[in-house]
Amino acid sequence: MTSKPTLAERVYAILSEEYESSRQTWAEGLDREPRDGAQMTVRERDLRDWGLVYGLAFAMLASEEPDADREQIRDRALDAARAAYRRWAGEIAPRPSVSPLIDAALLGFEDAEQSLSELLYVHKQDGVRPIMQPMQELRAVLGVPAREAVLA
Repeated sequence: MTSKPTLAERVYAILSEEYESSRQTWAEGLDREPRDGAQMTVRERDLRDWGLVYGLAFAMLASEEPDADREQIRDRALDAARAAYRRWAGEIAPRPSVSPLIDAALLGFEDAEQSLSELLYVHKQDGVRPIMQPMQELRAVLGVPAREAVLA
């Protein structure tokens, strides 16, 4: 009696099959974005591929178990996608540091944002606005570093 492959094994099999037999076709489709001709970083490509893997795992589970709880599907798909992605592509490239000072400021803002938002929106302290918007924009452009990377 053969056991049914796990979700991670099934996702990996699809990725491997696609990769081996038609990498040229599906990769060209992915590489057509962004349309402006800009080149993605290694991390951006990894995150794009991660989204593909997670989406595949989630869609497979959701189609197999349409009445299942979405949070359970999310958690199971996440675990399976992590395993399949690592086996297929390895680790996601780390976020590059622009500067240790900027990274520390972004982490500090993450820690303080809820309190700053309360000051701005609940207590109507408009003096907080000049720091909120630039920090939110900086975070949107650079992302937030892993806490361990900054504190190391």
